[in-house]
Amino acid sequence: MSEDKPQYKQSMGLAAETALVHIMPSEELAETWKQEAKDNGFSSRSKYLFVLIEEARRFRDHELANPSRAEHRIDELQAEIEQLEQKLQKTQQAASGSVTVDDPEFVKQFLTENYQELPAVVQRVVESGALNDLLRKPVEDQLYYLATQGEVEYERGWGWKLAEGEE
Repeated sequence: MSEDKPQYKQSMGLAAETALVHIMPSEELAETWKQEAKDNGFSSRSKYLFVLIEEARRFRDHELANPSRAEHRIDELQAEIEQLEQKLQKTQQAASGSVTVDDPEFVKQFLTENYQELPAVVQRVVESGALNDLLRKPVEDQLYYLATQGEVEYERGWGWKLAEGEE
């Protein structure tokens, strides 16, 4: 049986059904493959390339044979991400006690069974104090910033005013 094998198969210890395939990449690419093979623990570049080719074939057969399946899965994952982001945002808001005015539940708590004009609904929201946390910190931050810029002044017991010469 060993007489049936070509010389290279015998000297390399390859099976009779093994075929020789030549690949002619650039020298730079061949060196890259050689280094990758070494880095990944392969004893030869040929074995490394064989494994890469087989992995690529499995991927192609699995994914490209059914691209709509992959696209559908991507859509599912994106929808799941959006749901999780919304859930996280609501959880963070609940934990911090902060309010968002574009939350339907927030707005519904100021409605009654009777019709109300928009200004009346807004007035109820403002009077509830629910917006204090939403407005207070940003306004306060801006006032302190403007004070550092010399555009506004603060007097304890009196409050804030435009700096002299500002209007």
